[in-house]
Amino acid sequence: MKKFKLVSVFIAFALLLSLGSVFAIDEAVITEAVTDLNELKIMVGDENGDFRGDANITRAEFATIICRVLGQEGQAKYLQDKPGYFADTIGHWANGYINVAHQYEIINGFEDYTFRPDENVTVAQAIKMLVCTLGYEDDDVFKRGFPEGYIKKGEAINLYAGVTSYPEALVQNNTFATRNYIAALVHNALDINLRVQTSWSADGNHIFDTVE
Repeated sequence: MKKFKLVSVFIAFALLLSLGSVFAIDEAVITEAVTDLNELKIMVGDENGDFRGDANITRAEFATIICRVLGQEGQAKYLQDKPGYFADTIGHWANGYINVAHQYEIINGFEDYTFRPDENVTVAQAIKMLVCTLGYEDDDVFKRGFPEGYIKKGEAINLYAGVTSYPEALVQNNTFATRNYIAALVHNALDINLRVQTSWSADGNHIFDTVE
């Protein structure tokens, strides 16, 4: 993919990666991820051009990223003022994005029927949503359950390429995902073939195929 020149702040945070952080990510991996995702308008910096890679990311922000990966930002804007699936997202700036992610069965919310959009997304939640986005929530995942099934599936589809932090440890500690960490995972996700249902078998089971 054609790259464009990074602003100095992007270079600065790339040089400071992994210092005193629980997230160990190769500098080249995160620099490429941020560059590409900014170019694709999937993850962008703030009004000052600062990516804020070490900052946490909210569940609403991550739902927005998911919609952009799916190419559904237009649909999200259409659904912005529509009734939400969750009581605490009505009137929220990300209501439309959350609605789309729910329609795609990527998010389910919590047992009290809330989504908690302004809470920080955890590593476990982020991995689960990306696995679902790519269509790999299958019987093997359900058998292992959350979060282990999603972690193992992420490993199987190479979701953690260039990310050396051990996902199980981050999940066990209920660690919040940083923007750098999310950028690396989302960038990897763009190189993974989508898995979609193409038909039904004679016994009524789903038949899946991958789409490049």
